[in-house]
Amino acid sequence: MPLFRRIRRPLVRTARCLGLVPSRREDPYDRRFDSLEVSPAVAAAAERMRGTLHPPAVWILGVMPRSGTVYTGELIRLHPQVYAYPNQMWELPLPELSGDLLQAQERFFALFEHNRERMARHDFLRLSGGAFMAYLLGFVPDGRTALFKVPDVRYLRHFETWFPGERLLLLLRDGRDVVASTLKTWPQKSFRRVAQQWSRATHLALDYATYRERRGDPVPVWKYEDIVRDPHAFARWACDAYDLPPDRYPWDEIDRLPLRGASSVHAPGTVTWEPVSLAESPRTTGKWVSWTRRQKRVFQAIAGDALQRAGYVTGASW
Repeated sequence: MPLFRRIRRPLVRTARCLGLVPSRREDPYDRRFDSLEVSPAVAAAAERMRGTLHPPAVWILGVMPRSGTVYTGELIRLHPQVYAYPNQMWELPLPELSGDLLQAQERFFALFEHNRERMARHDFLRLSGGAFMAYLLGFVPDGRTALFKVPDVRYLRHFETWFPGERLLLLLRDGRDVVASTLKTWPQKSFRRVAQQWSRATHLALDYATYRERRGDPVPVWKYEDIVRDPHAFARWACDAYDLPPDRYPWDEIDRLPLRGASSVHAPGTVTWEPVSLAESPRTTGKWVSWTRRQKRVFQAIAGDALQRAGYVTGASW
């Protein structure tokens, strides 16, 4: 190997560590689900930190913000065996820090190259996940099932590295409604950019579900629209999927469960978490029907394939 090639990588790493060269950022929608590396020693340490006093936690990952994670979480947390959002951490976007943490690990290696031989490429993620689970489960009574939610699937390929053994639920929502709701909540955002984000996130979620299916341990994928249409059916599924005794679920409370944070019940550019009755609230689906023809064409061009793949339409005419 030429001398230049032998010294180039250490020089680049050192330059990045010193801030002379920007660190390479990982694509948050990377779909290389089987290319992760964790050392056995770190995996064992993280498992010890996490402990065994609590059953696997439930993690709801919405395709992106405004995808219905709040209402879905409220349905699950009605069960008295579920302990939702320990320490009142209503959202826990830890997987989204994967890129930053991997950069920090690269800097750690660059400061002393010998450490690279002792640790695997994604050990910082596993250690951080084990430590965070130990911290959060400290608020949860023994034997209770913890519930967390993240309204984003970016860096989804790293979820299992952060939290192996926990139970993941992927939540989809019609991209047209997501865009309409997002722009009402944050009118400064770009229609095109939000549509692109929804498309990439939806393809990522569906690709991951396909990968898990082929691997033999499928991950559940629910549509927000189906949950709102029949919340009792979803609650029955959740009891079975998460080992929650159905005879302890307060079934009569489902129909009184309010919506919180819905964009249809607050002024543009604001968010309110005041509860609104689902039966009395404005529509939660079909928010996009008042779009102009141009908006429909733009969305179709950007995200039409994802809309069809997710099963919301069967063709380009809608």
